[in-house]
Amino acid sequence: MKIYFAVTRLGVMALCGTMGGQTKPDQAPSGTVIDQQQGANNAVQPAPEEIKATPDVVRAAQQKLNAEGYESGTPDGKIGPMTRGAITKYQQDKGLKVTSTLDESTLSHLTGNGSKSGMALLPDAINKF
Repeated sequence: MKIYFAVTRLGVMALCGTMGGQTKPDQAPSGTVIDQQQGANNAVQPAPEEIKATPDVVRAAQQKLNAEGYESGTPDGKIGPMTRGAITKYQQDKGLKVTSTLDESTLSHLTGNGSKSGMALLPDAINKF
């Protein structure tokens, strides 16, 4: 009887040990990124989606940046130094993660409401990615 309890106890301890160590505290689960770290707790967000910035999407974003006072140059559908600078400044001013690229967060904020559903407010080109 003692052997049965000893084996059961070892099995439970081994099982609990493997279950508790599935993720490290400084490691985000697969498909997510750590957004903010507060003490022992991490704010985990879904990994940002990769955006295919077609020339039409870039042109629409350039027009919107220019309209909001961020000089991105002539809307030509190409991300050059002026456009990249305008994107960076926009991200800094809006408190976004500065990537200097037209990522999902930046595109959604350019629409005016900071959510994916607002992407429809930019020209149809935005919805082609």
